[in-house]
Amino acid sequence: MKHSCLISAPKHVNSYSLTRLLVNSLIHLHMKRLAYLIIPAMLLVITVIGGCEKPEEGTNSSERRIAKIQFISSPDFCNDYMIVAGEGVNQEIYKPQNLQKEYEIDGLQISVTFETVSDTTYNCGFAGYVPIVNILIIDKI
Repeated sequence: MKHSCLISAPKHVNSYSLTRLLVNSLIHLHMKRLAYLIIPAMLLVITVIGGCEKPEEGTNSSERRIAKIQFISSPDFCNDYMIVAGEGVNQEIYKPQNLQKEYEIDGLQISVTFETVSDTTYNCGFAGYVPIVNILIIDKI
C-alpha cells in the first residue's frame, strides 16, 4: 500500500513551481508586514524634514520689491496708505505698520524691502484681509 500526501499538486505542476509559489507567498506576506513599519517611518521623516524648512517664527523672508504707495479710501474700509506691488491679477496689497510720514504720498513709486508680521492681517474691506508688514528698507524711485 502506497502512502499519499495530504496535499497533492496537479500533475502539470512540478516541485520547482510549488517552491516558487511558496517563496512568492512568503515575500508578499513579509512585504505587507514591512509596509506597516515603512509607511509610519516615512511619514515621521517627512514631518521632521518639513519642520526644518519653516522660516523664523513671526516673520517671512524679505525681498526687494518695486511697488507704490496708495491711499485706499474709506468706502473700501481700508482708509489708509497701503503698499501695492504688481498689477492686475498679480496685484498684492500690504498694510505697512511702520510707514514714515514722508512716504505717505498717494501714487509714490518706491523700492521696498519688508517682512510680514506673523499671521496678523488687516481688514481692507472689498480687498479682503491683507498681510501686515514691517518695512526694513524703503527708497523713493
